Amino acid sequence: MVDSAVRGGPELAEALRNGPFHRALRVAISERGLPLARLCAHLERRGLRVGGSTISYWQRGLRVPDGPQSAAVVHALEEILNVPEHALVGLIRPRRRPLGDVGGAPRRWAELSGQWSSAADLLGELDVPESRCNADLEVLAAHHSMEVGPDRVMRASTTRVVLRARRDGPDRYFTVYRGDPGCDIGAVEVREGEGCRRGRVRRHEPSGSMVAELPFDRHLAAGEVHVLSYTVVDGTGGPVDGYHQLARVRGGSLLVQFHFDPAMRPVRCLQDSRPSAHEPCSSATELFCSHDTVSAYFPTTPPGVHGITVEWD
Repeated sequence: MVDSAVRGGPELAEALRNGPFHRALRVAISERGLPLARLCAHLERRGLRVGGSTISYWQRGLRVPDGPQSAAVVHALEEILNVPEHALVGLIRPRRRPLGDVGGAPRRWAELSGQWSSAADLLGELDVPESRCNADLEVLAAHHSMEVGPDRVMRASTTRVVLRARRDGPDRYFTVYRGDPGCDIGAVEVREGEGCRRGRVRRHEPSGSMVAELPFDRHLAAGEVHVLSYTVVDGTGGPVDGYHQLARVRGGSLLVQFHFDPAMRPVRCLQDSRPSAHEPCSSATELFCSHDTVSAYFPTTPPGVHGITVEWD
């Protein structure tokens, strides 16, 4: 129904048919060729005052239109952008699924982000069912520190994790890494730090993904706390667009830091969280760069996607 009425290309028709809302809005604005200031002027002539930043947040998935006033704005945008009535409004989720536990069962990587669907297959090569990956370990705290070069490329990512054994017996930790677009995952190196050694590694070239096994030197007792660290050395991908941790179960605190080269700083960084990579942000906060470093701290990490988005232009 949408396709026959849409004045635009096949990408717009597909976006209006399948969503999500922010993508459909972004494509519609792009095909119409109207700057945000012009859109706001059109809306104001219709008696609707809205800032360009609001529409920018909507089309990037950082905010979701909410309430009667926002619905009126989206209806007006449909007219201004020459898309069928209700084509955009119908894509707005009536209520966001809140961040939080989902019945206690770990969420699948593919559910959190389709780009991570290869993780389950890589774990299978190590004879580890996805549902059992790190299941006997509770993450009390995690710290991810990324080093970015003057070419905007991720050079290395160092992670320190504080774990607690849920029961007797766990003796290893599995980490999943996905490089930036253009990454040569075959050239990416995992270096052991404290509390572990480098074990088996499996890679998936098409997605630029990797799973690494980090064995401890002994079995942990129930309730025992263990600290480990490791570094992923990359430097093969394109410009970094951020770092996000996929939390399959509720976890402890998370600290994400980017260290940029003084000669090449991003124009903006956002701390954000969302229930999954397929859904709009439930929260987003602009971060300040101090001494070429930005930091995002999350006191707890409900199931979902949490981290920093980096914008260069």
